Amino acid sequence: MSEGGATGEDPQNIVRAVTDFLQQVAQRQEVPQDLRERADRLKASLAGAAGGQ
Repeated sequence: MSEGGATGEDPQNIVRAVTDFLQQVAQRQEVPQDLRERADRLKASLAGAAGGQ
């Protein structure tokens, strides 16, 4: 009985997907340094909001 989209859209999966994306952005050298730093900060904030996962 999944509503509104693909399977596996529980909050933990969404947080994990966003965190993985932010980590990839932070590691890419072609991304400007300020954006990589911002991605790192967002990833840390998201992990804190999700209970440190």
